Amino acid sequence: MGCLRRACVVLLFFLSVLVPACDWAKDITDPNPPPPASARIELTITPSPVTVKVDCPAPTNPAFCLASLSPTVTVAETAGLGGRIDSVEVTLRNVALGRDETKITLGADWVARQAGTNRLEAKASIGFQPVVSGYPIPAAEPRPQLRIILGVQFVDDKNNVLFQSVQADLAF
Repeated sequence: MGCLRRACVVLLFFLSVLVPACDWAKDITDPNPPPPASARIELTITPSPVTVKVDCPAPTNPAFCLASLSPTVTVAETAGLGGRIDSVEVTLRNVALGRDETKITLGADWVARQAGTNRLEAKASIGFQPVVSGYPIPAAEPRPQLRIILGVQFVDDKNNVLFQSVQADLAF
């Protein structure tokens, strides 16, 4: 019985020393870290590869078909600092020829119409669908090896200008 009492006293002693130490450790770690110096954005394109619909109106122009695609682009802010999407650059690149075939820049107003806003809050994401329709491709096989490249210019709430891009191949 005396041994059990001694073990209880020792246990209570260690607990009385350790519990305040845990509280002290909590005090030296800041539960509210400082805000990030800059936002961080990540882009995704789905599906990947991007599915392409091909329409070949032979009587109109038998040498060409028309390709259409509408991938979903998601922009996510991951650092904890919001901001606004200023523009989205859409490029179709011919991989085999190593050149850009088409490039268009869509402004903040386009993003707002597509997503409801061009504002991206901290640790949030928004999505939109840039549609390419009626893109001429040769009617004869093989189809060109095309890739879509999407770039987003983002200005965070501390006026840092960021540019992030993502690529996906096209599947005919």
